[in-house]
Amino acid sequence: MKLALEAGPATLDLARELAVAGVPLDADTLLRDGPAATLAPLRERGLSPCQIGAFFFNPLDPDLAARAASAERVARLIPLAAEAGCPFIAFAAGSRATDIFGGADPGNLADNALAEAASTLAPLADLATRHGVRLTLEPHIRSVLATPERAAALFARVGSPALRVTLDVSNFYDFFDLLDSEPMRLRCETALAPCCGIVHFKEIAVLPGFHFHAGMVPMGSGRTDWRAVLGTAAKIAPSDGWLLVEHCATPEEARASIALVRAAAAGLGLPL
Repeated sequence: MKLALEAGPATLDLARELAVAGVPLDADTLLRDGPAATLAPLRERGLSPCQIGAFFFNPLDPDLAARAASAERVARLIPLAAEAGCPFIAFAAGSRATDIFGGADPGNLADNALAEAASTLAPLADLATRHGVRLTLEPHIRSVLATPERAAALFARVGSPALRVTLDVSNFYDFFDLLDSEPMRLRCETALAPCCGIVHFKEIAVLPGFHFHAGMVPMGSGRTDWRAVLGTAAKIAPSDGWLLVEHCATPEEARASIALVRAAAAGLGLPL
């Protein structure tokens, strides 16, 4: 497992400064410019692509025409990913809400939502298999993959090793996980072991406000035991995978987050 960073416009220069190996690619850029031009800024800095973010794709988009069009874009992206040497294409697992991460729809929790997502993803997984590419789904509590167990169930329905699930424990957090994340870490370790793809680290914490408010905060500001999560990642993530520290809002936050992860890795005897 190798270390990657996402920190907004400063990502490439910060990754080089911090001797981080990888950074994410944008699918739209790769589709528009092709592998050589897209990879040129990375190669100038000695960096590699860790994932190709195709978050325009919603496998459960209620607009069927839009769903088909975005699936076709992912199909065009798959051979480009192989050409770029980046086998992980990341996108959301799917939501019946148009806003994949901000919206909510009770239909996401229905069994037929899993079946529908599987039928959308299966032909793309077949194509990915032919090109040596892995589709790594971003789970989220608001999505069809609201729990680690539903993620495992979708993987079983599709039945393809080309379909993976990102280990992003904080995306599953409900209120009680925000107070004690250890049960969710253990659930992820069990449920995602057969299908883990890349790994995402970001911190979610309870925020002030009446009733229940939560959001992203700098790593180390919440209650997640990152050393324990890193231990889970070392157990279940693929050996050629990536750990992406993402959503760093400032260079200072990026430096502190990478230092935190490396300290956790040193405590486990892991090279990062």
